[in-house]
Amino acid sequence: MSDFGRGISADEGVGFNLLGVVAGDGGDVTASHGTDDFWLAKLDHVGNVAWQKSYGGSSFDVPQDFDRTSDSGFVLAGYTSSNDGDVSGYHGGFSDGWIVKVDSSGNVEWQRALGGGSTDWIQAVAATNDGGCLVAGFTESNDGDVSGNHGGADGWVVKLDAGGNVEWQRTLGGTGNDQFNSVVLTTDGGFALAGFTNSTNGDVSYSLGGGDGWVVKLDSLGNLQWDLPLGGSGSDFLRKIRQTEDGGFLVAGDSNSNDGHATGNHGGKDIWVVKLGPDPSAISEGPPAFPFAVFPNPGRDLVRLQYAAHTSGTAQLEVFNGAGQLALAPMRRTVHPGPQSWEFDASPLAPGTYQLRLSTADGVVCPRLVKLP
Repeated sequence: MSDFGRGISADEGVGFNLLGVVAGDGGDVTASHGTDDFWLAKLDHVGNVAWQKSYGGSSFDVPQDFDRTSDSGFVLAGYTSSNDGDVSGYHGGFSDGWIVKVDSSGNVEWQRALGGGSTDWIQAVAATNDGGCLVAGFTESNDGDVSGNHGGADGWVVKLDAGGNVEWQRTLGGTGNDQFNSVVLTTDGGFALAGFTNSTNGDVSYSLGGGDGWVVKLDSLGNLQWDLPLGGSGSDFLRKIRQTEDGGFLVAGDSNSNDGHATGNHGGKDIWVVKLGPDPSAISEGPPAFPFAVFPNPGRDLVRLQYAAHTSGTAQLEVFNGAGQLALAPMRRTVHPGPQSWEFDASPLAPGTYQLRLSTADGVVCPRLVKLP
C-alpha cells in the first residue's frame, strides 16, 4: 500500500494542513474506507498530528486539491468511483468528480459527486467569496451534470454555492483533448485557469503543435473572455496559475519544446515558467511561421494583412471572436510566391479583440486584431 501527498497549507503561528491519498489503515491513518481515500490531517507547528480524517467509499477516491474556506473549514476536490460510505450520487462511468466540504475539525458538512456516464475528474478547487467554490478539471461525459461537450475530453468548470448545489457549469475546448489543472480567483471577480489542449478548434484559438499549455479567462458567470495557447512544437503542459500584483499571471508546468514560447530547453522535459501581462491582446501569439503585418490595428473598417508567400497554394483567412467562434465567413484565395496584400471589411464586427488565423502552404500565423467602435 502507498500513500501520497497532494497539498499543504499553513495556519500562521498554529500549524499546517495536509491533504493526501491513503490506501488503508496503519501508522497515522485510521478509519479508512477502501482502496484509496481522501485524507486530511491537521499538524501542529512541529509536525505532530492533531487530528486526521479519511473520506471515501469502498472503491478508489483520489484527492487532487483543497482550499481553506471563509468559515475556517476546507473544501476538498478530486475524483471517485465509489457510491457508498461518504459518497452518494455517483453517476456511473469510470469516475465522477467529488467535492467534500468539511468544518474546521474535519467533519463532513456536505459532499457532491459531479459528472455523467463517462470519465469526470476534478483537478483544482478555489473557495469563493460567497461561501461556495469553483472546481475545474476535465470531462468526457455529455449527460448528467455535464452539457456542451465539444468531443473527446473537455476542460470542465463547475460553480457550486455554499450548500454544494450547482449554479452553472461550462465545458471548454475543441474536438481534441482539453483539461484544466489549476484555477485562481481574479481581482475582477472572474476566474483564470491553466491546463492543456491539443485541440485546434472550438474554444481554442490556435495550436502551436504537439499539445499546448492553455490559459483561459472567464468572467464571474463563466463566460469565456479570452484564451491563450502557450508552448512550442513539442509537448507543453501547465499545472499551476497564480495572479500577480500587476494584474497579470504566472503559470508553471513542463515542456519539451525549444521554440515558440518555450526556449532554453536543457534536454528532455524541463520545468517551465511563464509570466503573462494583464492584457491578453498584448501577449505574443507564438512563433510566426513567416513575417506579416496587420494594419490599421486597432481598426474600424478595412483591414489589410500583408506578408510574403514563398510557396504556391491556397491561403485561408479566418476571424474568431473571444468565444472561439467564427466571426466572419472564411476567406480563401490562391497565391503564388511573392508579396501578398489581403484586405477585408471589419465593419460588421462588434468592438473587441479578435483572433485572425492565416493558413498558407508556408505555415500558420495567428495575429490579434482590436476592432474599434
